[in-house]
Amino acid sequence: MKKAILLMIRLLLIWLYSYVAFSKWFAFQRFVHDMHNQPFARWLADTLIGVLPPLELAVAVLLLFPRLVTWGFRLSVLLMGAFTLYVGAVLLHLFDRVPCACGGFLSGLGWGQHGAVNLVLLGVSVAGWYLHKNREMKEMHA
Repeated sequence: MKKAILLMIRLLLIWLYSYVAFSKWFAFQRFVHDMHNQPFARWLADTLIGVLPPLELAVAVLLLFPRLVTWGFRLSVLLMGAFTLYVGAVLLHLFDRVPCACGGFLSGLGWGQHGAVNLVLLGVSVAGWYLHKNREMKEMHA
């Protein structure tokens, strides 16, 4: 049962990160515009434009290969944690202005709903990492 749940988590995250990476590349000008509309420095937006899509795709690739799954979950937790903190900062009005919402399948959601989705995906990533780690430990001691 845990093996099936772990596989479902991996497949969900592979789909998610592949989707968001490719959607940024296929609508690149929109992605660049949206990143430059965020309330942080242009140099940071430019850095994220170059780093985020390959990093998201890297998570998907790492989760594909059994020997690299641990790294995939670690990177997923890191990315989802950062995305969730950013949405939290928006919700707490820590910026001078509220940026436009994300594109893709979250484009119709408000910031509160976006935060809830991010928290769920962060929880899924943590659960996957935990289940995978426990499975590895059992295999080592078997």
